[in-house]
Amino acid sequence: MKQIHNFIAFMLFLIGQNYAQRDEKPNWIDYRERLANYPESQYLIGYSAQVIPKGEDLHQFLDKQKAAARTELSQSVQVNIKSISMMNIENLDAKTHEYFQNISSAYTNVDIAGLKTETYYDEKKGIAYAFCYAKKMQVRESTYAKLSNYLSAMQQKIATAQNFAQKGQKQLALKTYMEIYPLYAEIENLHTLLIALGARNNDLGIEQYQAEKEKVRSEIEMLAQSEMEDLEDAAFFIANSLKLQKENGLQGTIRLLPLTYADSEIASHFSRRFQTELENKLVTVGGFRVSSQAIPSSGTYKEEYTLTGTYRDENNSLKIKVVLRESQSKQAIAAAEARIPLSYLAQNKIEFKPENFDEIYNQAKEFQKGQISGGGLQVQIWTNKGESNLIFVKGERMKLYVKANRECFLRVIYHLADGEKVLLLDNYYVSPENVNKVYELPYEFECSEPFGVETLQLNAQTQAFEPLQTETIYGYKFIREDFKNTLVKTRGFKPVQETAATTERRLRITTMEY
Repeated sequence: MKQIHNFIAFMLFLIGQNYAQRDEKPNWIDYRERLANYPESQYLIGYSAQVIPKGEDLHQFLDKQKAAARTELSQSVQVNIKSISMMNIENLDAKTHEYFQNISSAYTNVDIAGLKTETYYDEKKGIAYAFCYAKKMQVRESTYAKLSNYLSAMQQKIATAQNFAQKGQKQLALKTYMEIYPLYAEIENLHTLLIALGARNNDLGIEQYQAEKEKVRSEIEMLAQSEMEDLEDAAFFIANSLKLQKENGLQGTIRLLPLTYADSEIASHFSRRFQTELENKLVTVGGFRVSSQAIPSSGTYKEEYTLTGTYRDENNSLKIKVVLRESQSKQAIAAAEARIPLSYLAQNKIEFKPENFDEIYNQAKEFQKGQISGGGLQVQIWTNKGESNLIFVKGERMKLYVKANRECFLRVIYHLADGEKVLLLDNYYVSPENVNKVYELPYEFECSEPFGVETLQLNAQTQAFEPLQTETIYGYKFIREDFKNTLVKTRGFKPVQETAATTERRLRITTMEY
């Protein structure tokens, strides 16, 4: 009898162990379970799974997977923001969508509040997993709290500036008004995230915010007694505005990037002309150190600050908006706005949109449809001029570099201004020993016609790509399949397997004759 009891106790122990072992494996590992339990309508999520390489420390490797999962979550937010900006979203009212298009192009990553991260290691399979998630409701609440703080700081600055103006202290009033602009940059950054999370015009008080911002702009122009009639005037105004905000100077160099049109990430002849003018004024008027030269093959800027901007045609003017940020933290430390009459640009034949803008913008919309990312696979692609706001002029040479954070296959396609597609790299295998190492593509391009906007597309996935029909001309493989079919064959599969992963990156490159 005692033996029977012992046997039963032993069997119950084994059953308990089996259930415990099964319970240890979280349900988020399964793709379908993950989507069912953490639906996109309620959660922001990121996931990574990878076989641990031999000799790798488990704890360090799990930390890498955590970082990969967080990066994937952040990138999914950015993809969603881009889709909302470019597509006509049914549940987004017209005013909110128009405002969103005006501000979303300057979005930088916002710290996601309430982000939780879990890890699991399957010893039998040798796979390390990481999963991060945050409830959208909690993220919204936290973001609203941050927004409230920035709005309060903005109102305090406005009150202080008005007080200076009433006392006749015009320079102090002007300087204080100028100091509001970096607050605008952070407020609009938070607005972008909140709209992407479901907030609307009435929730954010957009119309009141825009009206107050317009009043501040008018006060600044009146106090500065500035009449902006051409590129030089606008560049002077921006450089002086930044100088007033950073009167003690900057301990470092500014990386100046060409401005891009609206939310398109597309540069133009105007971008190039204005970059030259602005660089000159930042040095001579602002007293700043500025660089716009080629970057190292590492793909990272060595400059301490980055100045980026956008412009759009509005009320017979070209409205220019720039933001100066710390390169590492992405914190806005200064910002400025200026306007140039469209009549001046027309008279001087300065194009602010490339000839093939409509075609490339429609192509960008197609790219946004069905874009998939999953599994914690991250890749980078950049040129010898960096990865954003790119302009190449006739005769300039372009080099390309890629890097992946895990074992995968790479495909690189170059979409030319005339609609042709060139297969630059196909099924290039990133072996475990080459993970996180820079690979320079064995091509060097010289900028030549046809000129316009071109797109560099990098796809990566953990299994080989489906072949594309190509024709070799002058040593290059031209793709002989239409755009949509090329996308289908290149984007491949949905990452439903445990360690399956896929991702995509694109660069916009504006080429011009002069």
